[in-house]
Amino acid sequence: MKMKLGMFQEEIVIPDGYTKLDRKIVKEVNESGNWLVKKTSNSINCISGFVVSKKDSMNLDDKQLIIDEIHSSLSDNQGIICVKNGETKNHHKYIYSIVKTINEPMGGVLYYLRMNIQHDKKLYEIIGEFTETGTTGLRDSLILDMMMSKGDVTVENDKLQGWFKDPYDDAYTKGIMMNLSEKEEFDELFPDHPLSQARELVNYIIEREEPKKFSLDDQLNEAVKKYNDTYNQFSDIALQLYLQRVRSVDVIQLVENLINSIANHPKTFDTDFSEINKNKSKFMDAQDFASKELEKAKKEALGVGTGVAAGAAITALAPTAAMWIATTFGTASTGTAISALSGAAATNAALAWLGGGALAAGGGGMVAGNALLALAGPIGWGIAGFSILTSIVLFANNKLKTNKKKQEEILSVKNNTNQLKEDIAFIEDLYSKTEDLRSNLNESFSSNLAMYNCDFNKLNDEQKYQLGALVNNTKSLAALLNSTLSKEDK
Repeated sequence: MKMKLGMFQEEIVIPDGYTKLDRKIVKEVNESGNWLVKKTSNSINCISGFVVSKKDSMNLDDKQLIIDEIHSSLSDNQGIICVKNGETKNHHKYIYSIVKTINEPMGGVLYYLRMNIQHDKKLYEIIGEFTETGTTGLRDSLILDMMMSKGDVTVENDKLQGWFKDPYDDAYTKGIMMNLSEKEEFDELFPDHPLSQARELVNYIIEREEPKKFSLDDQLNEAVKKYNDTYNQFSDIALQLYLQRVRSVDVIQLVENLINSIANHPKTFDTDFSEINKNKSKFMDAQDFASKELEKAKKEALGVGTGVAAGAAITALAPTAAMWIATTFGTASTGTAISALSGAAATNAALAWLGGGALAAGGGGMVAGNALLALAGPIGWGIAGFSILTSIVLFANNKLKTNKKKQEEILSVKNNTNQLKEDIAFIEDLYSKTEDLRSNLNESFSSNLAMYNCDFNKLNDEQKYQLGALVNNTKSLAALLNSTLSKEDK
């Protein structure tokens, strides 16, 4: 069955058996909210759901924070059962906690459930009170007898040893701690027990949550949103890689100055630095190319029919953006007009969300799109990643497109988003290698700086070895400067 969550009328799937609460029958439950109730032979289970603000929600990502907060607030007749978080089957974040309270003076146990689920930008809260009724303590008694017969639980000084234990902190002793019978593995033996009912509810929600019915337009919007989010991650790490490479060039130059200052250094060092400088020059040439392309594009931006919005985006593009794009993809590709690329080639040119889709297939927005995409090189690539093209190209005349065309575009966007995720992994690995090597080289340079202006022939073997290692590591770092996303480098 489905439970409505608040005034927005969103629904979530819950196990069968729950009905609207009749307060003439069940009066013990909290008075606020719209409650559903389910009775079993061993429990009365009441649940409610509503929209909650972020500040009133549990932290979805910090399970330990919630555990600590519960520990600090437990009374003498309470104990923590569990705190768990993760993603539902449909990839919505969730977190929930179950806390038990001894029902005094009537006896039995009440298990209080609190669960938060994130749907898009909304946060929902599901709360539940699962109360033990009928013959209370039966689960505890039967499992205790079994544990004692196996020797897992003993009695020492009239106290049970090994029966009570906080699930997250062995040193925590306040209140009525969780006992072994309350482990999830025993729920199957006692399906009507209130704790079993609480876990059945949360597991059902996590595993059986129904997806919302999205229209093709909604799916296309969502696919592009995920692409743009992924592209932003990509651009962030690619920019960090570029900055790391700029710092690497500075270190390489310092090492070269040191080696050149040492008289009678081996000719092999000069041969190595010839190769090092080729790699360094190639990287710096890519920067120079990007800078010139950017200036050229800015001058022509409002004169090629791109329109005010696209022209403004081009003129706002920072030099560093053009440079990380050129050094990430390589200048060998930058001479090709973006409008001539499609499919995999467009993906490699950071036009992933257009790969084989709307423009290549002749969909809406061709005129506005081609004018912008006519820009060659890194500038067009950088603009392509921004959300501005979403309105300029992808969704132009969306209502006039066939469902088949929309499905093709959705598939294209998703495929290229996955490709971009692979590119992110490649760049992250390259960034890590570059950072480690540059950091180590910088330390090595500092430790060898005392040999500045020395005579190589007067150095001891250890010093000569250190200089050789310094040159080799510089050579390795320089080689990383020009690793790109082209097939040849991956």
